[in-house]
Amino acid sequence: MLTLEGWVRTDGAVLLAYPAIGAIFILSVFLALLAILVRYAHVHIPVVSNYTFETLLIAFLLLLAGNLFRGL
Repeated sequence: MLTLEGWVRTDGAVLLAYPAIGAIFILSVFLALLAILVRYAHVHIPVVSNYTFETLLIAFLLLLAGNLFRGL
């Protein structure tokens, strides 16, 4: 069972972890930059070119996971 003990203050605010400059943060920034290059600079990257939105979504979800879960 998932508990929020230690994550919620007494006033109800949720505590988020700052993204450390680690593998998750760098990977999410790298994926976002690839998606931006494909979309706006018209660079052809074989894996990313057909899936720009999905690549940016994965980058955002990785950044979200890095903020929500400590130690990533």
